[in-house]
Amino acid sequence: MGVRTQLKPLRWWVRDHLPAITLIHRHRSSFGRIPNIFRPRTFNEKILYKMLFDRRVLLQTFADKLAVRKYVASRLGSADILSQLYAVYESAEEIGRDPLPSVFVAKPNHGSGWLEIYDGKRSVDIDELRRSAAFWLNQSFYDVTKEWAYKYIRRAILIEEHLTLDIPDAVERSFFCFHGRVGFIRTRNPLAIRTSAGHRPATNVYSRDWIKVPVKIGRDGGADDEPRPQLLTEMVRVAECLSQETDFVRVDLYDLFSSIKFGELTNYPFAGKVQFFPSSCDESFGSDWHVPWRYR
Repeated sequence: MGVRTQLKPLRWWVRDHLPAITLIHRHRSSFGRIPNIFRPRTFNEKILYKMLFDRRVLLQTFADKLAVRKYVASRLGSADILSQLYAVYESAEEIGRDPLPSVFVAKPNHGSGWLEIYDGKRSVDIDELRRSAAFWLNQSFYDVTKEWAYKYIRRAILIEEHLTLDIPDAVERSFFCFHGRVGFIRTRNPLAIRTSAGHRPATNVYSRDWIKVPVKIGRDGGADDEPRPQLLTEMVRVAECLSQETDFVRVDLYDLFSSIKFGELTNYPFAGKVQFFPSSCDESFGSDWHVPWRYR
C-alpha cells in the first residue's frame, strides 16, 4: 500500500474537521475560552453550533440572494417588499452588454458584504465593475468564513435597486427571531456606515415592544432614543412570518417610513464572534433560543 493511499483517511479527516477546528479556534481567540459546542449557552456559542451542525437546505435558501426572493414572496404572498432586480449575470463579461441604470447596487449572489454602489454621482465604469464581479465570482465565501450555508450557492452577479438613495434617513432594522418570534430589534442608519469617518455608526437595541435594551453590540456607538416606528407592527409581522420555519434567523428590513423593503435573512449574525457589553448579555441575548439537537 502506497504512502498516498495510507494518508487518504487523514486527508478525509482534515477535510471534514478543519472547518470545525478553525471555527472553535476563532471563538477561543475572540472570547478567551473554548466554546461549549454540545450544550451552548451564550448567543455566540449557539451561532457556532448552528454553523457546525445545522445542515438544512433552508439555510442555503436564506443565504442565496436569488432563492430567498422566491421564498419571501411565497411566505408573504406578495413580492411588493422586494427590491427591483434589474439583471443577473453568470460571468463578468456579460456586464455591460445591455444598458445599466445610472443608480443601482451590484453584489454577488453567493456572498455577504461584497457590493458596489452607484448613486448617480459618478458614471458607471464597466471595466471597474467587471473587475469586481470577476473577483467575486472567483471567490468562495465559505472558504473565507467557513459558513456552511454559502458552500454550494450558485455564483452570479445581481444588479439591484438602490433602496435608500432618496431616503437618507432610512433605517436598517434587524429582527432577531427565535422560534418564529421577534426577541430583539437592532437599528442603525445604513448610510452612516459608508459616510462616517473615524467612528462607528450609532445603533440601539429594543425589545419586541420597543423598550430600549441596555446592551451594546460590538463597537457601534449608542444612539439617542428613537420614537416607536410607525410601521413597527407590520415589520414585526413580516419578520415573524419569514422566521416561522426555523429556530433562529435574523430578518433585516429597511424602514423607509412610508413602506418596508426586505434586506436579507441572516443565518449567522456577526459570524458568532460579536462582543456584547456588558458581557453577561451574550447569554441573556440568546436565552429564548432553544437550540435543537442536530449533531451529525
